[in-house]
Amino acid sequence: MGKEPRRPSSVRPAEEPKKAVASFETNETELGFQAQVYNAVEDLPNRVRFPRDENNTGRMAALLMLWKRVADISEKKYDALVKMMVQDDIMTDPKSITTPGDHFLGGSNVMAINVNVSQPRREFNIDWFANELLAKYKVPIAVTKTIFEQAKQPGKTQTRKITVAEKGVNI
Repeated sequence: MGKEPRRPSSVRPAEEPKKAVASFETNETELGFQAQVYNAVEDLPNRVRFPRDENNTGRMAALLMLWKRVADISEKKYDALVKMMVQDDIMTDPKSITTPGDHFLGGSNVMAINVNVSQPRREFNIDWFANELLAKYKVPIAVTKTIFEQAKQPGKTQTRKITVAEKGVNI
């Protein structure tokens, strides 16, 4: 076998690519799991080719679309994984817990799955109210319900949904 060809001094041997493996054992040189997730998500825009535009507006709109898609995809994956983990008895179904407070659903020696259940929201019961007014003050139920409907006024809460679409592409 012959000699290895001589390389110019400016060329270095290829380095082994760094592996993006989630490691639960942390020491001073390794990142924790949450930091790895954060770094992977932060690096996502650098891994996507954005549509060309005359100015930065198209890139910013595309970035907005990217984060919306990531949120939608991650929500679906999260819901599917919770459903699978409940079916496989890896965790307790959070909907089965009705007692307010913090509850442990499951986990492992490195992860804990918890849920916080809030106090139930109080709701106005017009039928109960109308019957109470009839019993205590002899106000007819029909009059109470009519006044109740008239008292409904437009609120200040509004829902807004922003959508971003790539022109000429339907997904």
